[in-house]
Amino acid sequence: MPNEFFHKSNDLVGSGGRTTLPDIDDVVVFHAEAELAFVIGSEVQDVSAGDAMGKVFGFVPFFDISARGLHRRGQFIPKGQRGFALCGPWITTADEIHDPHELRVRSWLNGVIAQDFSTNTMANRIPEQIEWLSRFTTLHAGDLVTTGTNHEGLKPINVGDSLEIEIEGLGRARFGVDGSSPHKTAAFVPGQTSVKPLEKGMLISRVD
Repeated sequence: MPNEFFHKSNDLVGSGGRTTLPDIDDVVVFHAEAELAFVIGSEVQDVSAGDAMGKVFGFVPFFDISARGLHRRGQFIPKGQRGFALCGPWITTADEIHDPHELRVRSWLNGVIAQDFSTNTMANRIPEQIEWLSRFTTLHAGDLVTTGTNHEGLKPINVGDSLEIEIEGLGRARFGVDGSSPHKTAAFVPGQTSVKPLEKGMLISRVD
């Protein structure tokens, strides 16, 4: 079963839009992770895996922009910033996709192929994801949930780059990259490359 879940920014960037890479010293590289995302069609609480697919309205290609190199106590800085959620070109309804676990996912950086994998490598399939999530939170119509990526083929992205994503049967979308970050090209393998510890004063706590 899944063991992690995090919120992306609500500021989705649609097809043809642009992401922004901020200047953060301890970030060693930025990546655009190509993922299949699904859109919830109705309110979901405590649903079983057997009934979960009936709650899916449709599917959309999604780029999960990730800032690498920070010692994480959460995903806000690495993944949750404004403009770090790119999706499009449109939502394809669930009835048009025979099996979302057998789709080819590809991404391009400046016209050169980067990732190329199948959703059949998904660690936890969509029904299990929905079952797990709905145990702890209520999913609402229009909520978008991403399903993870295959890290093979990831390349550094930088200001001025062009990104494209295509998922079989779901269309192709292009995005631009803006921001104040200097050029970063560090080799970084998620889950393998060591990261810098958090500096004192980097954490901000908020209690409402």
